[in-house]
Amino acid sequence: MIRYNQPLPSSGRGLFFSGRYLMEIYRIIDVNLNRAREGIRVLEEVARFGLANRKLFEEFKHLRHFIKEIEKSLAGNPLWYRDAQNDPGQELSSEEMARNNLREVVLANAKRAQESLRVLEEFGKLLDAAIVLNAKKARFLLYELEKEVLTLIKPSVDLTLYVLTDDAYLNEEKFWRVVEDCLKNGVTAFQYRAKGKKGAEMYREGLRLKELCAKYGVSFFVNDRLDLGLALNADGVHLGQEDLLLEVARKHFPGKIIGLSATNYEEGVLGIKAGADYLGLGPIFPTSTKEDAAPPCGVEVIQKLKEEFPNSPVIAIGGIDREKVFEVIRAGADGIAVISAVFGAESPARAVYELRETIIRARE
Repeated sequence: MIRYNQPLPSSGRGLFFSGRYLMEIYRIIDVNLNRAREGIRVLEEVARFGLANRKLFEEFKHLRHFIKEIEKSLAGNPLWYRDAQNDPGQELSSEEMARNNLREVVLANAKRAQESLRVLEEFGKLLDAAIVLNAKKARFLLYELEKEVLTLIKPSVDLTLYVLTDDAYLNEEKFWRVVEDCLKNGVTAFQYRAKGKKGAEMYREGLRLKELCAKYGVSFFVNDRLDLGLALNADGVHLGQEDLLLEVARKHFPGKIIGLSATNYEEGVLGIKAGADYLGLGPIFPTSTKEDAAPPCGVEVIQKLKEEFPNSPVIAIGGIDREKVFEVIRAGADGIAVISAVFGAESPARAVYELRETIIRARE
């Protein structure tokens, strides 16, 4: 646990200022003490209820109390100078009116508190060195706590229509045009899968793919290679049954999505219990894309896994085309993963659009 000592005592230097100058300084200090405590209180609630993490909850609680002690240690009382009624900063900005997920709540409130502590440091220089040192200490403690929280909150991803690359298509001249057409027309997640290429080339291709995905707001994954995922700062990695252990990948890739392949019910159960963020289950149907593919497991396995683990995403892969979408989605699959259904189509853009529309209808 982070150690919180009592704040350094005030020297009383601020009492030598008087009039409007002192009033303005203390009003700024009052506002930013409140902003810092409020932001940290939100983070405290995230740790307590959103993450059910007692350790982090206690850390934020102690930090909030530490900031309260900073206020008590001041030579003057900032509350005397408060004038909330005439504060021109009361209006909410459009950015403050909405948050899309828990991660955004954490980022916004951590930033709010950190900025407030920085303001306290600067204006504290006009009053007392103790304010500067205490605010700086609190700010750096908050940086560490923010990092811990964010490692526990994974980014939200949409795996409805998950497209993978394959060596058979990577070298085609039209590859990059096809990729961009797919991203424009409804792909929600994209995985870079290149079994026959070396590291430097994979990095160059992966970087270009990541930039394209970012351009269209599509989650970007790397197949198998944790090192490449780290180098590219991918949204996640997808591991096979014989790849790096999931718990090891989690340790080195915190706060990211880690998917796991499963070819049958037993592997699916083990993967979910090991903490995979989603399963790539298949092949569901016979497929020619993967030469060493396991026997098809059928839609019954999807249904069985979803009945037992309804909150664990299962993405169906293997032999899925437009005609098979209804079958896998109605069985409970959270999305589909495809290669040849898109890259092998006469019009990949149209194939993506039709797959997406079919998924939507199957969910109705």
